[in-house]
Amino acid sequence: MWRRYILLITTIVFVLGAGDIVKAEVWPSGREVVPLQARPFDLRDVRLLDGPFRDAMGRTQKYLYELES
Repeated sequence: MWRRYILLITTIVFVLGAGDIVKAEVWPSGREVVPLQARPFDLRDVRLLDGPFRDAMGRTQKYLYELES
């Protein structure tokens, strides 16, 4: 929940604060400005398919359920 708010606030601050930089063709250092391609997404849209990461998640979940509260 907090991660979503942090991502939203970071995105808003970047968009509002970097407007002049994005409009420029070249950074002050001489490097070319590259348009943003990454967009935020909801974590509910992410699914782990079968594989090593899902296996590790299952082992971690099993271990955490075995711990006493």
